[in-house]
Amino acid sequence: MKPCHPCCCLIFVTFLPGITGARLTTSPTQITIGGSSPTFQLTVSCSPDAPGITKLYNIAVGKKSSTGSYQPIIQIGNTDSSVQVVDTSLQQRMTASGSISGATGSIQFILTDLRCTDAASTYYCQTVYLAGSAGSGSDDGTANITTRTYPEQIEMFPTPDRVSYDNGQLISFRCTGRIGNQFDDNNLQNLWTWEWRFIDNEFTSWTRYPNDQNITYEPSSPLSGSGGCQYNGASTLFHTISNLDNGRQFRCSVISEDYSDNKTVLVIGQQPPGPTSRPETSTTGDDSLGVGVAIGVGIMLVVIVICLSLTFIYRNTVAGWLSGAKKTRNTETLVMSNMQTHATAIAPVGMQTQGDEYEIPVDRNHYDALQTETADIPNTYEKIRTYQNM
Repeated sequence: MKPCHPCCCLIFVTFLPGITGARLTTSPTQITIGGSSPTFQLTVSCSPDAPGITKLYNIAVGKKSSTGSYQPIIQIGNTDSSVQVVDTSLQQRMTASGSISGATGSIQFILTDLRCTDAASTYYCQTVYLAGSAGSGSDDGTANITTRTYPEQIEMFPTPDRVSYDNGQLISFRCTGRIGNQFDDNNLQNLWTWEWRFIDNEFTSWTRYPNDQNITYEPSSPLSGSGGCQYNGASTLFHTISNLDNGRQFRCSVISEDYSDNKTVLVIGQQPPGPTSRPETSTTGDDSLGVGVAIGVGIMLVVIVICLSLTFIYRNTVAGWLSGAKKTRNTETLVMSNMQTHATAIAPVGMQTQGDEYEIPVDRNHYDALQTETADIPNTYEKIRTYQNM
């Protein structure tokens, strides 16, 4: 084994975390972007890790570009009261903290709403310090964060793009979009899935497209600016339309049906797709109606039986009620009859009132004269009774 060149050894010592005079830690070391369980936040911390430090001057955390240049994100000096945010583009989704006190200090930032660019570069931690008789020093520590990304924006583009197609017409279905980074470029047929089904029955399940030779796969390419975090990809299915395809649906997906798109094909001259196999007609509604009617009739019969039973048990009381009602009606009739009798009996009173208008005799001769006149008057009271009885 060849000995290490002095320059190579220096670089090796400088950039391996835990061996250099600067400690850089990330939590977690792998982030997930997209999917059902994305990573919520990323924490990056930096502190000096060199022996004999007597005074700490500065701490900085940033990224190294692809060309090796330093791009600071946050930093703090021994005269600063708080951490300074250098990369203001991250300020809206970053929380920074830290301090320096004599020979010790540390800084960190927490990022939320994570994106591919948050793990696209190598992070560095840089410290500047004084170490006794050794003089001033400057150390770097680095770390890389791995990412898992999932597909998004999967779309299907049929050519030609029509509602209905002719029997025998060739059509191509091209699916494209962001496919994440969880795939093997040498095994793309396991990344893309092509399926079909008929839409005339909602219970029809998807089945694998049977002719693999009709499917092509395009090499993936990294999305610009993602640093290998997200890739673009595409796959195309070529199919010759037949009358049997009327109402058939084609679907492409990446990893799972959560990332998919589909297209329904109709064939010119064919009847619109209809149900060819349906589940048995549900009679739940009719059964419910029948049950409801039966329950209603049963309740009515029970009420009738109860009423008849109560009537039989309390028949004497009911008979008394009916007898009392009859007596009440008879009494009312008698009262009304009496009222009529009294009403007609008022007539003599009228006559009496009329009699009060006769002259009052003033002496015996006058009295005898009045008696003679009265004897000639017919029996008015008898006539009234006779009239009443007519």
